[in-house]
Amino acid sequence: MYDVDTALVSFTLTFDAGRSHFVTSEIIRGVIHLYYPNYFTTHGRLLSLQCCLTVSVLSAPSPHSRLTVADPQFKLAADRCRTLVVKILGDIPVVHHTVHTAGLTLQPSSQMPMLQMMASSLGISTPSALMPLSAHFTLENSLSRMSAGIQLHQDLLQALAPHLVGLDDLRADLRDLHTQITKMQALGGGSSAEPYQSPDLAAHLHGDYEIQVANHLTLTQLRAFCHDIVRSMRNISTYRP
Repeated sequence: MYDVDTALVSFTLTFDAGRSHFVTSEIIRGVIHLYYPNYFTTHGRLLSLQCCLTVSVLSAPSPHSRLTVADPQFKLAADRCRTLVVKILGDIPVVHHTVHTAGLTLQPSSQMPMLQMMASSLGISTPSALMPLSAHFTLENSLSRMSAGIQLHQDLLQALAPHLVGLDDLRADLRDLHTQITKMQALGGGSSAEPYQSPDLAAHLHGDYEIQVANHLTLTQLRAFCHDIVRSMRNISTYRP
C-alpha cells in the first residue's frame, strides 16, 4: 500500500519546495483527507506537526539566497565597473606612450613569441579566462576571476611603480575597480575565491630593458583583460539561467 507519509513528503517537494510560497497546513491536510479519510484519527497530532514544519521550511528564506543581477545596488556597482574599465582602456595608450617602451607598440607584431618568452622569464603570469555564465561557470566564478585578475595587474604595476612615472592614475582606477567588484561579490552573496599567487616581477627587473618590456607586457595584458571584463559584464547583464 502507498505510504501516506511518503505521499506527504512527495506532495511537499513537488508543490514548489525551492521557493518561498505560502503553504497552509489546511491544504496538506485536505489532500491527505481526500485519499485517507481515517488518517487523522490516529495520526492527527503527527500530521499537524509535519504540516507546521512544512510551512516553516517553505516560507523561510533560504540561507543561500542571492540577489539577482537585476538588483538596483548590483546594477549600480556593475555600471561603475564598466565606467572604470572604459577609463582604464583610454588611459593605457597614454601611459604606454608616456613610458619609453623600447620601440614596442600596443598593436600585434611579429615580436609576440619573443615577448611571451620574456613574460615567462620575468614572472608575469596571466589571469584566468573569463567565460560566459552557465551552470558550470557561475556569477560567483566570474566575479572571483575578475577580482583575481585585477589584483594581478595591481601587483604588476606596484612592482613597476618605483622605476616608472605616470602609473598613479592607472593604479588608482584599478583600485577603484577592485572595490566595485568586491561590492558586487558581497551583493551577490558569493563566497568562492579564485586561487591567486602574487607575481614575483620585482625580483626580475635588473635593468632598463627589463623594466620597459615588463611595462609593455603588463599594459598589453591589462588591456586584453579589460576587454574581457567588458564582454563579461555584458553577458552578466543579459544572462537568464
